[in-house]
Amino acid sequence: MSRDEYFFVKNNKENIKDLQMLADILEAINKGYFHYELPITLDEIKEIASDRNNSYYRIFSIKKRNGNKRQISAPNNRLKEIQNCIRILLTSVNHRGKSIIDYAKPHVGKDIVYNMDIKDFYPSINASQIIPVFFSKFKNYEVALLLTSLVTMRSKSGIPVLPQGAPSSPAISELVLKNLDRKLSGYSERHGFQYSRYVDDITFSCSRTQKWITFAAVFNMIINSEGFQINKKKSRVSFYYQRQEVAGLTVNEQLNVTNKYIKQLRTILHNWEKDGYVLASNKFLMHYYKNMTNAKDFIPKMEHIVAGKLSYLKMVRSYKRKKNSEIPHPEFDFFEAIGISYTKPDENEYTIIKTSDPVWEKLHDRYVALRVRDFNIINGYEDDLKLQKCVYRYGDDAGPLVYAVRNDDSEQWRIIKIYRNGVWRNGDEEEAYRLRYGC
Repeated sequence: MSRDEYFFVKNNKENIKDLQMLADILEAINKGYFHYELPITLDEIKEIASDRNNSYYRIFSIKKRNGNKRQISAPNNRLKEIQNCIRILLTSVNHRGKSIIDYAKPHVGKDIVYNMDIKDFYPSINASQIIPVFFSKFKNYEVALLLTSLVTMRSKSGIPVLPQGAPSSPAISELVLKNLDRKLSGYSERHGFQYSRYVDDITFSCSRTQKWITFAAVFNMIINSEGFQINKKKSRVSFYYQRQEVAGLTVNEQLNVTNKYIKQLRTILHNWEKDGYVLASNKFLMHYYKNMTNAKDFIPKMEHIVAGKLSYLKMVRSYKRKKNSEIPHPEFDFFEAIGISYTKPDENEYTIIKTSDPVWEKLHDRYVALRVRDFNIINGYEDDLKLQKCVYRYGDDAGPLVYAVRNDDSEQWRIIKIYRNGVWRNGDEEEAYRLRYGC
């Protein structure tokens, strides 16, 4: 994006005068941030907005963990590109939303935690709620109407609603729910308890002396007044003597993942250390596909998934709840020494601070050591003179050509590459079996 284009978007995105200016701003965002091949024109977005048959969406279902199905409405590639530009227009390229850490932190160490879930969240947001939000933001009704048509699809009853699967839906839902957040947070502040929302998950927490049943009833009334409904099947209350969870995180004493999560990580690393990379990877992938409700077509690498799990563990467990008396405050000692008055934090109060976690450090060190140990096998390098190498057809003459290695004659051959479409690609025995027998 050139300097002129940058200031054109910055100076006009809050006051779009007409539809042509809207198309020009979306195209400037496209050129500056995404570099999509086709330019965004006014005629094209008008044509897409005039569709009434959901022609630009692919509708399918995926399984939830509880066995039910969730409907996904995925826009085609072109509409997705335009919706990505709209998403940047509504936020900014440097926008950073709240994470589950921000959502869960206020509820750490509370006596009572109450979780709610908005029923059919995205499809329950319709055009009558979106158009006023766009009009108040851009001060132009035609612009608001066109944008609404670009980011909504027709429900079975013919009402334009937010599709679950569009990249613009989260940003729009945040704008629509600002009024709901203001009401709920204001009520929470007046009555002295904690409230937070993460997309469609709503949580409040309070002490055991407060009337949590009354709070829950008032929350329900406020949410209904804004046109939403609570999913009663997902509403739950947990007390201090039970395991309290917020967005999958335990919040009883500290922000933490479940014990099962850490045990799974330790098991993967133990199998990798004991059985070697290839056998551990095959065992992991069998378990992965058995337990994933919506496994992807591509084969994930064990080390990449382990790295992701370790990053998540570090993010969660680096936040610790400590008493103010346990936290050093050298600035207060300095103020006291020079005779300046100050307000020292109550030593019996708690503060959540960011610190290191020994559990993560130990698991991470094991992971790094194993990556170094099996570097050649993971990357398929051929310059390790200790490895024996061979090339053969997997299964029979109809099988794929595979490249295998082993350390000595006592070991089984480990497939590290498969010849496909004229190129050697990284692979393993499970992938070779799938290519040969089609399963």
